[in-house]
Amino acid sequence: MIPMMLPVYIAAYTIIGEKQSNTLEPLLATPVSTWELLAAKAIAATLPAIVVVWLSFGALLLGLTWIAPPSVVQYNARPVWIVAMGLLSPLLAFLSVLVGVIVSSRINDPRTAQQITGIFVLPIIAMSLVVLAGWVFVSVPLVLLTSLGTLILDLVALYFAVKLFDRETILTRWK
Repeated sequence: MIPMMLPVYIAAYTIIGEKQSNTLEPLLATPVSTWELLAAKAIAATLPAIVVVWLSFGALLLGLTWIAPPSVVQYNARPVWIVAMGLLSPLLAFLSVLVGVIVSSRINDPRTAQQITGIFVLPIIAMSLVVLAGWVFVSVPLVLLTSLGTLILDLVALYFAVKLFDRETILTRWK
């Protein structure tokens, strides 16, 4: 959940903050396409959180080797967690950032955009509770299937972000 929650606040602020500081106008005047601009903003907001999560996961595994029995280390270093951290986590983070970009391109206040975007995390919390309750067993095929679904959602969110991000309207509405 950390790679989804941290960058979503950055993404929600990225458009609104630039609108308020009058740095968005020169950026919108550049010859880059809208999808390139939004994808770059989303990647820039996502990468720090992903790096932190990967470093934290590595530190967890390393720390467990010092304080836990080998069976605990092996349990936490199972392929399902490696695939989830390496593949699903970045895709979910990218999706949450795109939702933040969509919201921030339509909302005037950064705090409101952050709160609206924060609602996006609730379904992921619900899915986590289902797994923790033992109702669903997490396996590599399930993580790969979920990753494929998340990749499709990422592409759909990027499509809608590009369609909803109207350069001219943003420039004229924010004066």
